[in-house]
Amino acid sequence: ESGKKLRSVLVAGAGVAGVHAALSLANLGFKVYLADKQANVGGKLTQLYRTAEDNFALGAITPILLEAANNPNIEIMPLTELEGVQGEPGAFTASIKKNPRYVDSIKCVTCGLCWRACPVRVASEFNYGLGSRNAIYMPYGGAVPNKPSIDSGTCLHFNGGDCTKCADVCPTNAINFNDKETKQALKVGAIILTPGIEPFKEAPEAKALGYGRMANVIDNFQMDRLVSIYGPTGGQIKRPSDGQIAKKIAFIQCVGSRKPEDKKQSDAQNLKYCSSVCCMHAIRSALTSKAKDESSEISIFHNDIMAISKTSEDVYGEARQKDITFIRSQVSSITENQDTKDVVIDYISDEGNKANQGTFDLVVLSLGIIPSQDGLRLAKALGIKLNAWQFPDLDPYSHMALPGIAIGGSFRALGDTPEAVADAQAAVMEVTDLLAGATEGV
Repeated sequence: ESGKKLRSVLVAGAGVAGVHAALSLANLGFKVYLADKQANVGGKLTQLYRTAEDNFALGAITPILLEAANNPNIEIMPLTELEGVQGEPGAFTASIKKNPRYVDSIKCVTCGLCWRACPVRVASEFNYGLGSRNAIYMPYGGAVPNKPSIDSGTCLHFNGGDCTKCADVCPTNAINFNDKETKQALKVGAIILTPGIEPFKEAPEAKALGYGRMANVIDNFQMDRLVSIYGPTGGQIKRPSDGQIAKKIAFIQCVGSRKPEDKKQSDAQNLKYCSSVCCMHAIRSALTSKAKDESSEISIFHNDIMAISKTSEDVYGEARQKDITFIRSQVSSITENQDTKDVVIDYISDEGNKANQGTFDLVVLSLGIIPSQDGLRLAKALGIKLNAWQFPDLDPYSHMALPGIAIGGSFRALGDTPEAVADAQAAVMEVTDLLAGATEGV
């Protein structure tokens, strides 16, 4: 050891795994910098309506986010990206970039006048392209931090216009159009990377099945926003094409994943692994849809169902009891009725190996899950090796990707929320072991 170890840790990625890791470290007396690229923390769980076990996702994570925000040992750093690391385990210098919010968080009282005055409407990323938001916005009510931010890419003020409507109505002069990007060097003893996951939207199979081309073909993440009472339709399952309530809904599992070997397709075109959570995600969305309208007809097309725990098996059994139809099959094609925008599925069922056809109001593609692409770019920049599936290639008995730099949550291995949290806690244990005896930095 060349010097004293710093009793401080940077957690990069403020989803459910990162926030739990930060809280564990803070409660052990470490100074924690909790950084996230987004303007508000919480990650994918804030966008989920109900978990597979039927827990209210936002209600589960919000108290955790508030606990982190009020912990004196945690500094939440939204709009922040880790760009590089120098030094050695116990004494790193982490180079970070902080992007401008254009809203003074101290002055802002979150009255909402600014976004009501904003004339810009663009697609909502929080709702995965469904619904819209303003150029100044919060992704949802009660976000942490509970402050809006301005998207300079869509704001008229930053794109050749002279619009200042948000500033004109702000009662506390919190709008700051002159806010700038800043750089900072953090002194930390260790780093935990928890950047999370994202859907595999570029799967060729998804595009072949109408994704991005047919109005009423959506993905499983979008479906979860449709069933949410906090989503763009207030929980009504409306077809994107005409706003009519979808009564006949199909889910297609393993889109872009686990297909027969095709020498023409690379690993980047067809995921070779099971994402492990998509089946339960689809079944919970189907059950939520059925609870809204018991007369709705819901079918799930699948290779097999990954019910990997007793709870999952119970949820699967509940779906069968609620008359949700499970069809073991291979979907061969999807076409669109040009007049009604209904979606026609051609498939071959395992039962009798027969060709069949079904017509649906709405089709939901269960896309596979891949590691955060921003996280992968950072991993590559830091020199972290990746495996054949493009996840960090770690020793099976360690979370350390590099000395002093650990990886946790779904970015290390796919799993449900409890597994992601437990995985991040395991990374915390290794970091605290590394920094045992550290006294500097708090």
